[in-house]
Amino acid sequence: MAYDLKSVICTVNGVPVDGWSEDDAITFENDSDIWTVTKTADGKALYSKNNDNALMCTLHLSQTTRAYAFLAGFIQTQAALPGFLLVPALVAIVDPSNGDSTIGTAVFMNWPEPSKAKTVGTVEIKMHLKDPTRTFGVANLL
Repeated sequence: MAYDLKSVICTVNGVPVDGWSEDDAITFENDSDIWTVTKTADGKALYSKNNDNALMCTLHLSQTTRAYAFLAGFIQTQAALPGFLLVPALVAIVDPSNGDSTIGTAVFMNWPEPSKAKTVGTVEIKMHLKDPTRTFGVANLL
């Protein structure tokens, strides 16, 4: 199966997200590495498994997409609620071409980061996924 961004499924609270920027679409950055290395005084390496599975996911969107309006509205609602009333988003990102998937049920979004340029601008929506469920490349085994 050939890769095609159009086949990647991204939803936030069940609403499909599309209208990507010119270059990037979705990027992930883990909060922590899987392993932490500690060097002892005598030069030996000790490895500890990290229990931090959280990550940042950034959606790179065109400012003219309807998804931007929907997400900006949800972010404003999420931010306006009192701190004791947290309303997380549900995010699902699936790539059928290789089987990668990321599902987050406790997702909080930061303010949009729009840019203005000569042509239509882009906006970055940064989302923190507390403890997502992730699979990588399972379709490559078929």
